[in-house]
Amino acid sequence: MSKTILITGSTSGIGKALAIYLAKQNHHVLVCSRSIEKVNQVVQEIKSLNGSAEGFQLDLIDLESVKRFCDSLSVKIDVVVLNAGITTRELEFSPQGIEATFATNHLGHFYLTERLLLNNDLERVIVVSSGTHDPKSGSGVDPPVFDLERWATPKEHYGSSVYSSTKLANVLFGYNLAERRPDVVVTSYDPGFIGDTGLLRDLGMLQPVLKVVIETTLAVTSWWKGVRNQTSTLDRTIPFLAKLTVDPQYSKTAKYYSIDVELKSSDISYEKEKQRALYDFSLKLLHEKGFEITK
Repeated sequence: MSKTILITGSTSGIGKALAIYLAKQNHHVLVCSRSIEKVNQVVQEIKSLNGSAEGFQLDLIDLESVKRFCDSLSVKIDVVVLNAGITTRELEFSPQGIEATFATNHLGHFYLTERLLLNNDLERVIVVSSGTHDPKSGSGVDPPVFDLERWATPKEHYGSSVYSSTKLANVLFGYNLAERRPDVVVTSYDPGFIGDTGLLRDLGMLQPVLKVVIETTLAVTSWWKGVRNQTSTLDRTIPFLAKLTVDPQYSKTAKYYSIDVELKSSDISYEKEKQRALYDFSLKLLHEKGFEITK
């Protein structure tokens, strides 16, 4: 049965590849990204393949953009894939004064999802996270630090732990959502490190260097420590992510998958008090910034 699927960050990398893959399977795809020009290009590409797609401008860093999108949306959605994500190399803030990485990777998605749940009978929510959320993963990225105030309004840039902390927030949010909404299948997913997805685009000239460093670190760590190599390819990741999105075989909620296998997420991600603390903190931030979760 055809589904209507919203994919954030779907003009490049994993999001675009997933949109095209699902459209080829006769699903209706909502292509969403901050650049409407790129959105229109992907929609036209899908239509040229006889797929069904609509395009929307949606900038997750800006809560006002999320609000406009939700207020104007008339399409009923079955599945949401929370895929958009950024990295930063210096301290940046959203229009609402929230640290840019946290605003984009977590808070914008949190607000979007909670708004969509008001008006849609959502069947599934896929939260795209990362193995970097787990200090035991051997990713080479600085481990996350659970500090909600630092996540939202830091005094300085805390290196790569800024990114890994938002990926922990993704998993915490996924588990909390699964508990609050047992009628929705919620899955957290690590697509693996795919060097050409565009995630590193915000790092400028450092992008090609960091790509090689991360790939080498993951390979050496997996050999030295005997942990799972987290590098992947679009050809490996996308078919499995598509299954998580629509396949009835993957209909158990509160699961965590990495590339193409089910795994346990980090120890801290299962701590319910931290899951609830993030939920309460996110609601508080939205309220303080003037964004309520109402129809």
